[in-house]
Amino acid sequence: MLIYNDYLEYIIKLALVFIIICILHRLIPKFIRSMLIFRHPLIYIISKGFKSSRKRALSTLSLLLKLFIAFLVISAHTSPTIERTELIRKVVEKDVVLRMDKVFGVPVIVLLDVSGSMAKDEKLRIAKEAIRKFIDELPLGFDIGLIAFNEALVVVQPITSERNKLYRVVEELEAGGGTAFYPPLKAALDLLKPYAKLKLKAFVVLATDGIPSDRMEYRRILTEYRQLNIPIHTVFVGRDPIGREETVYIANSTGGRQYTAFDVEKLPEVMLQVAEEVKHEVVTRVTIEVEEEVKYEEPIYEPLLSIALLALIVLWLLNKAIYKTVF
Repeated sequence: MLIYNDYLEYIIKLALVFIIICILHRLIPKFIRSMLIFRHPLIYIISKGFKSSRKRALSTLSLLLKLFIAFLVISAHTSPTIERTELIRKVVEKDVVLRMDKVFGVPVIVLLDVSGSMAKDEKLRIAKEAIRKFIDELPLGFDIGLIAFNEALVVVQPITSERNKLYRVVEELEAGGGTAFYPPLKAALDLLKPYAKLKLKAFVVLATDGIPSDRMEYRRILTEYRQLNIPIHTVFVGRDPIGREETVYIANSTGGRQYTAFDVEKLPEVMLQVAEEVKHEVVTRVTIEVEEEVKYEEPIYEPLLSIALLALIVLWLLNKAIYKTVF
């Protein structure tokens, strides 16, 4: 498809040049033409031998050549392009979630400590940011639940694929109260048991900065996690060795991994590491070759100028052969 940048400008220029050429070719007085054209003295005598009809034919041919040259030059000046379409093969790498069942996504439940200690040093604000980044990092194919807790359950958001719903729940969280691990661990286990019975992979992520008041009680439930093959990845915020050891124990007892954010500012980065660990277990990277239709515009002014030059040479040869003139 031929494309001009400005059709109106192109047509106006072409019309003006055509009119000027016609005037110069047919209506200009003979004495002006004789001033512009050099003729050999014998040309006048020889030219009488031409028949008037032949002269008219040659004159018409000369005019057509001039108009054709003008058309080519004006067309080239307006920078025309040709739209072309090509199929280009591209290699695309994509993360694919491996699932045993297409109906269910891979379930991940985040347990977030919102006890009173999380209200200090903007811990809760940074924790909210960390949870949002964690959710964003998990690709489609993961379904996520959220349980906020202190010494009891504060919020229980069941497993869902609607990320906006999770964002709203996270935004509304407030800190207060003590710390107990049994209520959130029991609630998460109840939500994940149906998946475990279907032999579907499931994960729990526990983020806390405290020491649980129910140490002996919550530890008994870890055996069920181990039996159902549900790992708990733990994140401890702070430098308290006792609290950190509790999260190490939970991770080791369930087949998960333990992470530590010694400074709360590091929590978003650590949560991204946890997300990578979760993805690593169920996501594979595949390479796909796809064909993509690409459209581009190719300029054609050079071919037009080349044709115009050839036409100009033909015009020169015609005038030289017939009228013994240069142009």
